[in-house]
Amino acid sequence: MIQITKDRKVLAIRHAESEALFTSIGDGAISTDGKGNITRINKTAGELLGINNDVIGLPMCEVVVAVDDNNNKIPNSDRPLNKVFKDKKTRSQKMIYRRRRQTDPLLHVLTTVSPIILKNKIIGAIIIFKDVSDDYKIEQMKNDFISLASHQLRTPLTSVITYSHMLLDGYMGDLDEGQRNFIKTIVKSSNRMNGVIGSLMDISKIDNGAIKFNPILTDITQILEGVVHENRIELEDKNITYTNSSDKNNRCVILNDPILLTEIINNLVSNAIKYTPKGGSITAKVEHTEVGARIKITDNGIGIQPKHQKQIFNKFFRAPGITKHETEGSGLGLYIVKGFLDIIGGDIRFKSEEGKGTTFELIIPNISTGMKIKYEK
Repeated sequence: MIQITKDRKVLAIRHAESEALFTSIGDGAISTDGKGNITRINKTAGELLGINNDVIGLPMCEVVVAVDDNNNKIPNSDRPLNKVFKDKKTRSQKMIYRRRRQTDPLLHVLTTVSPIILKNKIIGAIIIFKDVSDDYKIEQMKNDFISLASHQLRTPLTSVITYSHMLLDGYMGDLDEGQRNFIKTIVKSSNRMNGVIGSLMDISKIDNGAIKFNPILTDITQILEGVVHENRIELEDKNITYTNSSDKNNRCVILNDPILLTEIINNLVSNAIKYTPKGGSITAKVEHTEVGARIKITDNGIGIQPKHQKQIFNKFFRAPGITKHETEGSGLGLYIVKGFLDIIGGDIRFKSEEGKGTTFELIIPNISTGMKIKYEK
């Protein structure tokens, strides 16, 4: 009898500690049972969502409604809570919740759902969410500014580039060597600014899920042939040889988005040009695979140090010391490549050796197969 009393006292203490810890969490916190019904809510969660203890016992996914950017309800099956119940793994993702009062603004949160497991069986879950509504507003303001500034800058810049090319092509008469060099500098600088503007706009669209995917029959061999024109001035300035070694008699045509594919390939070739020394070479090749196409872009440039290789697809990343070789660049090109590949269902990997060069290999699906490609890690 004494032992039972002690055990009950210990359990009561543990329960009190758990309750105190739960209610003292600074972020919103909701616990559920194994069926997804609410068992507890802390003060922060109640204030953020406009709910109280009268929702205890009700289904979490019905009480706290998750929506997309257009305020359309997200299916319960896509909610992280239900996914955690299936795989027993903690999940974190950004969510948008409706508050109890429909007139209140939507609540943008970073949600983390952790399973409560007893004897290998899920008996509930803890949902922690951090209010990031202010961060979302700031991000929206930033994106709006980037969009407005980019469009306002692009119109006059297009005129500068167009008329500079006309001068180089002799529309206003022959130019001497000094004049041609001056205009080439104008074109090069204008192209660089245009590239930065384009990158910022692409980043904004990727981050907001605003990229449109329009698959049609796409000749990748032709895209690789056209890259040399897009980068003609940069290739000539550095005397870099660009070779498309694809089989011209067996052109690679698949169903995918030619605009996004062109942007991906142009970014990779432009990146190779930046980090390949004068007199170097770049080789591109595409070939058919069972699921679509394999593209390889190889340079004999400065390569990527092993310690930096895991970071090259991060936004704004530029390896320390890289400016010794190349002062231009925003650190956005490879981030855009990865973002576009996620949209078209492709994947990328690379091999690089410092001082000897880099090869990027892309797998692009023929989307009629309904497949998304992922390299095995």
